[in-house]
Amino acid sequence: MKKKLPWLKYDAKKEQFQKVQEEEKIFKKKMDDAAKIWQDAKAPIEGLKKEKTTITSSMKKITNQINQNTNKRREVTDDEIQLSARLKTTLDDIEHLKRHEKNLQQKISKAKEGLAAAEREFQDLQPYEPPRDEMTQLTNDIGHKICGINDLKQRRKEKEWQLSQERENLRKCSDRLMQMESKNNKLLQALQRAGAERINEAYSWVQNNKNMFRGEVYGPVLLEVNVQSKTHAGYLESHVPNYIWRSFITQNASDRDLLVRQLKQYGTPILNYTGGNSIMCEPLNITPEMKQLGITSRLDQEFDAPPAVKNVLITQASVDQSYIGTNQADQSADDVVKLGINDLWTPRNHYRWTRSRYGGHLSANVDSIYPSRLFMCDVNVSDIEMLRSEKDEHTRNVEGMEEALKELQKEQRKLEDEEAEFRKKKEAIADRVRLEKKKREDIQRRIGMVFFSLFFCM
Repeated sequence: MKKKLPWLKYDAKKEQFQKVQEEEKIFKKKMDDAAKIWQDAKAPIEGLKKEKTTITSSMKKITNQINQNTNKRREVTDDEIQLSARLKTTLDDIEHLKRHEKNLQQKISKAKEGLAAAEREFQDLQPYEPPRDEMTQLTNDIGHKICGINDLKQRRKEKEWQLSQERENLRKCSDRLMQMESKNNKLLQALQRAGAERINEAYSWVQNNKNMFRGEVYGPVLLEVNVQSKTHAGYLESHVPNYIWRSFITQNASDRDLLVRQLKQYGTPILNYTGGNSIMCEPLNITPEMKQLGITSRLDQEFDAPPAVKNVLITQASVDQSYIGTNQADQSADDVVKLGINDLWTPRNHYRWTRSRYGGHLSANVDSIYPSRLFMCDVNVSDIEMLRSEKDEHTRNVEGMEEALKELQKEQRKLEDEEAEFRKKKEAIADRVRLEKKKREDIQRRIGMVFFSLFFCM
C-alpha cells in the first residue's frame, strides 16, 4: 500500500493538471474570440483618434496665432504709450527751453545794464591819492611822542628809585630818632657810655629768645627800676654797684646757664635769684627820733621794680639799710649814727659809718652827692636836633620827589594822550584809504562777475 501511494498522488495530480489544461484551452479560445471582437471594434476608434489628433493640431495652431496676435497688439500699445510720453516730454522740454531762453535773455539784459552802471560808477570815481605826507608827519609825531614817553618813563624810574632810597633813609632816620627819644634806648645808651659797649646786642638777644627760657628773665636791671625823684635816682645809682645795673636776673638755674653761654661774648653779668615773689625787707618804720633828726625815708622805698629785681638790690646792695634825710639830717649826722643808722643820704652828702671788728670804735666816710648819670641821662640834644633836621630834610625831599613824580606822571599822561590822538588820526586816514581801495575793488569785482556771468550766458 505504501508503494502505491505515491502513484496514486501522481495520478491525482495528473488528472488535476489535465483538467487545468482543458480549462486553459477553453479560456484561450475565449481570449481569441474576445481579441477578434476587440479588433473588430477597434477600427472605428482608431479613426476617431486620428480625427481627434487632427482637430487638436488645428486648434493648437489657431491658439498660437491668437497668442501671437495678442502679443503684437500689446507691443503696439506699449510703443504707443512710450511715444506719447516721449512726445509730452519733448513738448515740456521745448516749453522749458523757451522759458529758459527768455530768462537768459532777461539776465543778459540785466547783466549788461549792471555792467554799464558799474563801468559808469568806476569811471565816475575820482582818482584818490593817499595822504602820504600827512601819514609821514603823523608817523614822525608818534615817534617823537614815544621817545618822549620812554624818556619820561626812564626819568620816572630813576626818580622812583631815588624816592625809594630817600624813603628808606627817612625810615632809618626816624627809627634812629625814635630810638634816641625812647626811654629804654636812652638807658641802654647810658649803659653803653658807662662801659657796657655791647649791652644793646645782649638786650636784643634776650628779647628775641624769650621762648627759650623756663622762667622770667629781667634785665638789664637799670631798665627794670623806676625812680620818680631825680635826687633819689642819684642816691640809688651811687649806692648800687655799677655791674648790677647792666646785669640780667634769672629765676632758674637752666636759664642762668643758658644766658651765661649766650651772653658771655657781650661781657654781661648774670645774677640768679631763687627766692619768692615777696619783698625781703622789714616794713619802713620812721620813729619820732628819726623824724626829729630829719630822716624821712629809706632808699628801698623810693623806687619800683619787680620783686626779684628789688630783692636782688636788697641782698646785693643793701638798699633796705640806707636811709634818706633832709638838710637837717645832714647837720645832725653825728646824732643819726646813735639811732643805729649806718648809711645816710642827704641833699649834700652821703654818710657811711663802719664799726671796727676789734676795737668797736666807729669811723665815718663822707662823700659828695653827684647827679644821676644813668637814670637821668640825656641824649646829646645837638644829636637829636641834627637827626630831626635830617629827618625834616628827608621828609622835604620825599615830598618834593613825590610832587616831581606827579608832574612827570601828568607830563607822561599828556604825551600818551597826544600820541593816542595822533594814532587815532593815522588810523582814521588808514581806514579811509582802505575804504577807498575796497570801494574800487568791489566795483572791479562786480564788473568781473558781470563779465563772467555774461560769458556763461552766451
